[in-house]
Amino acid sequence: MRLERISISAPITENKWALPEIIRVVNTAPVIQVVILQFHSLFLHTSLARMDWSLLDRLKSDLTGKRPLIKLCVTAEGRTPEDILGALKANEAVMDLVEHNMVILKSEGTSVWGD
Repeated sequence: MRLERISISAPITENKWALPEIIRVVNTAPVIQVVILQFHSLFLHTSLARMDWSLLDRLKSDLTGKRPLIKLCVTAEGRTPEDILGALKANEAVMDLVEHNMVILKSEGTSVWGD
């Protein structure tokens, strides 16, 4: 059996998030086709637009160079999905990845990807 899909949930604070570590782990697995990332923001949702989401572009196998599909879900206490998606859409790097069908965005109260 091969690991073709991985799902990771992690918090985001203004000073720290797990994306660089997640990238290091995923890039060592040559057959992962889908990466599901669920981040929960512990600070103002408007700060999401200023984060370095271009790091998502580094998700690719070190061995094969293939990129997995990234399903990105961001939630935040007291914020609507529209607020969060609006903040993410203000980030050029995120929208570039979405436009190239490399990232699928989602935001719901406390939902996770079920598919």
